[in-house]
Amino acid sequence: MALGADAVYHNAMRRWLIRLLVVVVSLFGLMLVAGLVARSVISGPSQHGLAASLSYSLGVPVTVGASNFDLVQWFLLRPAIALEDIAIGNPPGFRSPHLLEAKKLSAQVSLVPLLHKIIEVHSIIIDQPRITAETNEQGTSNIETLLRKSKSRPGASSRSSETASGGNLVVDQFSVNSGEIAFVEPGSSHGVEHLSISDINISVRDFSRDQSCRLEFSAKLFGSARSRVRLGGQAGPFTSDSLPLSGMVTMALAPDEIPASLRHAEFGDLLAAPGKKAKVTLTATIRGDVYQRLSGPAKLVLTDVLIGKDAKHVLPLAGAAPVTFTATKLMSAPSFQLNIANALLRLGKGQWTGDAELQLRGSMTSGRSHGAVSNVDINELVSSATSADGKIYGVLEISSYSLQFAGKNAGEIRNSLQGTGKLAVAQGRLAALDLLSSIQEGIAHPQELLEGKKGATPFTTLAANMNIGQSKLNFDGIQLDSPALRVTGNGFIGFDQAINFELTAHTAGGIGQLATRVGMGSQAGGGGIPLTVTGTVESPRVRPRVGKIVTSVAGDLLDSFFKKKSK
Repeated sequence: MALGADAVYHNAMRRWLIRLLVVVVSLFGLMLVAGLVARSVISGPSQHGLAASLSYSLGVPVTVGASNFDLVQWFLLRPAIALEDIAIGNPPGFRSPHLLEAKKLSAQVSLVPLLHKIIEVHSIIIDQPRITAETNEQGTSNIETLLRKSKSRPGASSRSSETASGGNLVVDQFSVNSGEIAFVEPGSSHGVEHLSISDINISVRDFSRDQSCRLEFSAKLFGSARSRVRLGGQAGPFTSDSLPLSGMVTMALAPDEIPASLRHAEFGDLLAAPGKKAKVTLTATIRGDVYQRLSGPAKLVLTDVLIGKDAKHVLPLAGAAPVTFTATKLMSAPSFQLNIANALLRLGKGQWTGDAELQLRGSMTSGRSHGAVSNVDINELVSSATSADGKIYGVLEISSYSLQFAGKNAGEIRNSLQGTGKLAVAQGRLAALDLLSSIQEGIAHPQELLEGKKGATPFTTLAANMNIGQSKLNFDGIQLDSPALRVTGNGFIGFDQAINFELTAHTAGGIGQLATRVGMGSQAGGGGIPLTVTGTVESPRVRPRVGKIVTSVAGDLLDSFFKKKSK
């Protein structure tokens, strides 16, 4: 009896095990068949249908080189797909063939949450994407055009509303690895030389459409090691027209790592030799919307920056300044603005104090500045920014100035400069010419335009009002005082180093007596000698306007004057 009962029990257990095994095998087979069907839908010829669907949704051509379905992850209830060699075309009106190219895109979702109408994505990873940023003839970027195009597709709004009401989208991790953005000049199909953002890495964790998530971003500028930008903060909630963002952004720029051709195009000769240790750092706390406007307080730090046309003619610039940082339309037509207020920076051995504003909008750069400069070596300043070297010495004070500019490159900005200022130079000398000896020579040869006498004109003070415009530095109210000479007048120095001054030299002794004798005393205010200084900074020419003077009389008086002077 007992043996019979055991046999019945074992037979029943075996039947249940067989049934369970059949169920397991059936489920496995069903999962396998479903996985193979999914793979066939995603891979092979069906991948073209996937590309066509993406193309319809975006409104631009989309191609996929290969697509795969991971069966192992399918059995773990986290199906994963991978798309390789993806290319998204540019909207019409742009020269570059593709807006985005990516080596690989992989995504992994969870099956069980789908039963509760929750789309839970374990991960989305994009490897080596390359975005080509381009602007058309109307000034609209290809990214902005694509965003507008996809939103305007028939049924786009209804599909988004159905998705929003039908279920929640949750993404555990979204990553972009080793991305790149290349910028293309308007009207060209080639990237701007050396202008790119590379090694882009983005990490988004715990993404959900209706709440904020953690965002981290980093990238290299100019493909260099020390020039980088980093962002860490909170992003979201997300909508089709809004992307709130708050966090801290840090941009470190090593001017020496900017390619020389780009430095020259954007800054002219100002950053020809910025120094190996030079660094510019901007740290900002930002808040706003990525699609519209981000802004916040910031700090600008300049470290060991050298301004100048070559390594032998530089002016050190360093210090920290409070800044307000603003960025607009980062996803379409990005523009940036820096506002500096009540700043103090070290300039050579002296300092600069004042306010400044800089705007970068597409290829256009504009700005303004006003403030003061004190205790700066004027030769160090002039020789670092111009070809004139060793022409004037002394300590420069600009008690006040205002300046504004706008242009697409360094040349346009230079030619657009406009402003005013009031300057004074103390305890210096004009090393370009000996003005007193030049006057003597000019009076001795009144009919000739003579090269200025080599030498120097020392002075106690030199003051003038300055007006900048039309590629010239215009000076009026010039007053130069020295023990032997006082000069007043006005004139200009061109950006091309051309000069033209109308001056009056006031002096005592023989030259003053000569001016009175030939009838110029009443014109020049008693002993004043009108003269013109023309030519270039390198080769000035002096001509006293003394009219017809008897050469012998002039010679006798001049000899008498200079003999007295030498005693």
